[in-house]
Amino acid sequence: MNPNEASANQTYNITTNGVTNLVGKFVLVAIVINTKGASSNTLTIYDSDSTTENKKGKLDTTVSIGRIEYGIPMYKGIYLVTATGTAPDVTVIYSPTP
Repeated sequence: MNPNEASANQTYNITTNGVTNLVGKFVLVAIVINTKGASSNTLTIYDSDSTTENKKGKLDTTVSIGRIEYGIPMYKGIYLVTATGTAPDVTVIYSPTP
C-alpha cells in the first residue's frame, strides 16, 4: 500500500504527559496538534526502542494547532515524550513498513 493513502496510515492519540512507545518499523507521516499544551509543554520525537535514543525533533506544543508533516523512516520505533506543563491533545499519524 502507498503510505500516503489514508487507508494505509494508522493513528495514535496522546492526551497526557509521559512516554508513548510505538514499537516496530514505521514511517512517521505527521503529527497533528489538536489542542495546544500550556506552560512550556514540549513533545520530543525519537527513533527508539527505549534502549537507544536517536532524537528526530522537538515540538513546542504551546505555539499553535495544526498538522506537521514528517515522512521520515523510524527504524526502531516511534518513541515520544510529552513533558512540562499542561499536556496537549496530539495525534500521531504513522505507517508500518515491511
